[in-house]
Amino acid sequence: MELRDLLLVLRRHWLTAALVFITCVALGVYAGYSPEQKYRATATVSAAPNPDAAGGANGAVSVANFLLPATLERVNGNEFQNETRVNVPSRFADTSVSVNADLQDQDTGIINISVESTNPAAAAAWARALANRLADVENTPDGFLVYSVIELPDVPTSAFSPKPLPLGSTSL
Repeated sequence: MELRDLLLVLRRHWLTAALVFITCVALGVYAGYSPEQKYRATATVSAAPNPDAAGGANGAVSVANFLLPATLERVNGNEFQNETRVNVPSRFADTSVSVNADLQDQDTGIINISVESTNPAAAAAWARALANRLADVENTPDGFLVYSVIELPDVPTSAFSPKPLPLGSTSL
């Protein structure tokens, strides 16, 4: 089959080809704009070593470096999130959220608790509740780390995912 034969078939079935093309473009636009928007709210918590409990400043830093990964694992775990559910406003308690706690920088002890949800108010409420629980419940007088909330999130006003594509953009 040569190019000439292909063009002849296309001329005969131009309506079918046009309908298939329009359908593909319509499905692509729908797929690009249909995913639910996700919102992210991030709370910031400081985890400082307690020199009294760790036997001095050098011991406190060593203990903090050892305990911070365990703290992150605990916050990211289902048990901590289920325990925190009672501190979340009831209208958001059953909202599906994704929680990710990580260190801003290994040497600082600054923990970012990010919560993603399709409901922006729920993301902020969960991030606040998780940060407050970490600071309130995990602090003990004999604890090796002292947690304090640095910043609580506001309700996000714009989605982080999916990024909207500008219609009519020529620089794709």
